[in-house]
Amino acid sequence: MKVLGIIAEYNPFHNGHLYHLNKSVEISGADFTVCVMSGNFLQRGEPALFNKWIRAEAAVRNGIDLVIELPFAFSGSSAEHFAKGAINILNRLGCVTHLSFGSEKGEIEDLYRTAEILSHESDTFKEHLKINLKKGNSFPYSREISISEVTEDLDIQNVLNAPNNILGVEYLKWLIRTDSRIKPLTIKRYSTGYHDSNINNNICSATAIRELLIKKKGKVEALQNVVPFSTYETITYYMNKGIAPLFKDDLWHLIQYKLLTTSSQELGEIFSASEGIEHRLLSQVYRKKTMDDFISRIKTKRYTQTSIQRLLNHILMSFTKKDMNAFQTDENCMYGRILGFSSKGTRLLRMIKETCSTTLPVITNINKEAGPDSPFYPLLKYDITASDVYHLASGQYDMYKESDYVRKPYMHKE
Repeated sequence: MKVLGIIAEYNPFHNGHLYHLNKSVEISGADFTVCVMSGNFLQRGEPALFNKWIRAEAAVRNGIDLVIELPFAFSGSSAEHFAKGAINILNRLGCVTHLSFGSEKGEIEDLYRTAEILSHESDTFKEHLKINLKKGNSFPYSREISISEVTEDLDIQNVLNAPNNILGVEYLKWLIRTDSRIKPLTIKRYSTGYHDSNINNNICSATAIRELLIKKKGKVEALQNVVPFSTYETITYYMNKGIAPLFKDDLWHLIQYKLLTTSSQELGEIFSASEGIEHRLLSQVYRKKTMDDFISRIKTKRYTQTSIQRLLNHILMSFTKKDMNAFQTDENCMYGRILGFSSKGTRLLRMIKETCSTTLPVITNINKEAGPDSPFYPLLKYDITASDVYHLASGQYDMYKESDYVRKPYMHKE
């Protein structure tokens, strides 16, 4: 049995994602597909356009057999933590045979050699990284430069200058570090870059789709040519029910409130806060009317816009260094929360629970399977709260009906 693993945000599921899925199934010969998908907050520090249940439904309707939530602690963090959490889940399911990811490089060999350098960092590399960080550069840029300085392999010197390559290398790094049996493969991104905001044909980036929705004030008709019909139909259904896309500025007043009611000492304990940035945050909170205006006054060469967006979400959720350290060191804290499944996914889910060598609690009903005494409850509680905060910010949901305690996984009947 071949089971293909995919790590994604599907924000939203577009034609490029469908191309990647179909090509990956073709190359791997997979019998089943599993996606570890971000919840309501994403790796770039933004809220998802549509909540995790809607995006899971679209994913299943487009061919994913089983959608598992990547917990907030990992989905809203740097590429390294994002990848570590997702690979942990795929490894521990006990049935995943392949991992496929998109990349600008399109060749696994160069990405793998880069991952090997980062998996076993030499003293020379560490020294170069330290020097480049001291120059005030961001961590991603410092790491990219450091690799160029310690290797003569021209094919890998520019691998880390593109976002999907970076994520791909992190996936490979954690496969190497965990001595995983999962076989990796990569599909070259088709036609468009990750940050490309242009829409020139029927395949474009998720960034372009989000900007289009902002420009069109959420009018979903603008998406007809760039997402599969199943995605369009799913989004249209929920928008007709009054559920509009959520954008980062919709969180701004909640974030302002948290900054105004949290001391600098408490802010300093937030995960991803460092070097006294809490003082910069508090000095500007009164002066700016939008999230982008605020971030523009905070960001530096060291603190990029993306890293600040992640920090603000961690502040919003009171997500601390202490908790993240516990989640990274305690193997018992992880779980597999099911968000959706197909008819085939039902069979796979049964096999995972009954026959696979799974070392991961698989949760379909948190009321019955995830009590406060569960070892994974502290991690799960952040997901539950993240959903409540997300729906509060949108102002469009019946918060009780959308609560993680009420919502059930989407099941697609073919």
